[in-house]
Amino acid sequence: MYSILSGRGEKQTAKGICKSVRQQQLKHVNYRECLLSRKPSTVSQNRIGSEKHHIFSMQQSKRALSAFDDKRFLLGDGVTSLSYGHYKIG
Repeated sequence: MYSILSGRGEKQTAKGICKSVRQQQLKHVNYRECLLSRKPSTVSQNRIGSEKHHIFSMQQSKRALSAFDDKRFLLGDGVTSLSYGHYKIG
């Protein structure tokens, strides 16, 4: 997940979250707050699904933003990170 703010607009990603929910509910400020405060953010979204040829609609509540990263080691400032296995960590 990331958000880039530029002169041309905002570029956001959040895996598993619908595009309409990202555009309406998630802003660059939300990504920044989540990163700095370490508090996860949840959103509610509607989706259409099927199981054994029966179609249904359902409302999901998902964790949209989370500061947890299991592939990187955070340094003291809470923003800079190094990948696990980096020589400076050992």
